[in-house]
Amino acid sequence: MVLLLGSGFAQTSDKMKALNFYVEFLNESVHGLSVAQILFVNYNKDLNRHVDLESHKINTHITNMELGANIFDNPDINTSDSNVSAMMLAKLTKENSKYLSSGTARILNEDVAEIVNILDKVNNLRFEIEEFIAKNDLEVKENIYKCYVYLEKAVALFDNYADKHDNLSKRLRQEILYEYKPLDFIFYEIHTETVKMLKQLRNDQSQGLGKYLARIEGAKTNFRERGFAAQSVDPQLANDILSQVEQMLTFVKEAERTNVLPDNFKNNSKSYYVHNRLLLSYFNSISPGFISKMNKLMELTDPDFLHYDDRPVKYEVTYPEKMVEIEEIATREVVNTTDFPLDLKSKDEIVVVNPNDEPEPELKSAVPKQQYIDLEFYDPDLIDRDSITVNFNNEVILENYTLLKEPMKIRMDIDTYEGNSITIFAKNEGIISPNTVAFKYRYNGEGRKKTVVRRLTTNTAYEYVLTIDGLGGVSDKWGN
Repeated sequence: MVLLLGSGFAQTSDKMKALNFYVEFLNESVHGLSVAQILFVNYNKDLNRHVDLESHKINTHITNMELGANIFDNPDINTSDSNVSAMMLAKLTKENSKYLSSGTARILNEDVAEIVNILDKVNNLRFEIEEFIAKNDLEVKENIYKCYVYLEKAVALFDNYADKHDNLSKRLRQEILYEYKPLDFIFYEIHTETVKMLKQLRNDQSQGLGKYLARIEGAKTNFRERGFAAQSVDPQLANDILSQVEQMLTFVKEAERTNVLPDNFKNNSKSYYVHNRLLLSYFNSISPGFISKMNKLMELTDPDFLHYDDRPVKYEVTYPEKMVEIEEIATREVVNTTDFPLDLKSKDEIVVVNPNDEPEPELKSAVPKQQYIDLEFYDPDLIDRDSITVNFNNEVILENYTLLKEPMKIRMDIDTYEGNSITIFAKNEGIISPNTVAFKYRYNGEGRKKTVVRRLTTNTAYEYVLTIDGLGGVSDKWGN
């Protein structure tokens, strides 16, 4: 079976035609993942609404029924004019790999098979979540958190796909041994530097993007000064590419200068926002971004070229109160599986953090005349609205305070002649009992912070009595 994906294919070599089937397979896979991400985001926001987070739907609200049995085998979910799905293209890559060397064909087809396996898991996961929600009462708190575990599986699958996509894209480029013609070289440089920037953002690094921006700026200037826009078969298309690349550069520069995100991304990490906004507004064919326009312009001017590929969106889970990548998903019943090997810990477990877990240099300044203690209070597990009241030497320093991931920092003077005590009262047990509180303390800014973690039930208190001998001696006792 041979399918023409573009008008230029009639004039391209069989090898280039075969390689471009792989690129189109990647692009349609990316489009399907973008649709799947919308589903997972909407599931996530519905779950958060069951807890306490004010939530909203993203603009496109779609359902499993509308998308059919397989997102990636739905010909209506595509970005090209060929009306073929990612799964159909997976078959076409194998059929047309006969035009490649046997070694190359084997490696590329193995890559495709691995990607198809990931896409199948993504597609199945949307039904697993839907079925779990239909069969379980989300008023039961543990069921909500089991849903979050499903969503964390989606995060892992999206990241796994991104790695496989990058590997296949690199292999395809390695098959192109000719020298890039002038216009193709400019597009290659813009594409390559943008992909490097996207990979850094995907690794949660939203700063230090200037080196990539400078290279993209240089390629864009080269594109303008060489007169490609004026000399092109389609000057409007060339000018659209130039304009969209400029808009992307402006967006990233402005995003680097601020940490204020739009309301619909306020619970996201900055890198997540910049990464996905860059892809969906400027880069990917789904927008349509400048990648599809580069491919169209190249087909008109010099069709024997390797098409440029889109890049997958990122997905991350939002949690009540704050969107963070948590280290523990606190639920009693969820256990590790080979499919999802996260280190899940039960909230029943009482953990005392190693006092040496946070090395910090000692301050060299002289000990102040007034002795003091630095205190930090936070929730070491899931942010589930645990609240506490804290007394220091019988003085209320926090009252009905809701614990967050970021520590609440307080500095208190200490009595050098009497015992000093910190008493923590559990005001509630949050969404998942018991109440989990951690506090760190450090005497006169010296040495390392020491950490204590306790699990409390409502209306119980934990009292920590400190001696003045450098706080080296401590004793504790429970009270009601």
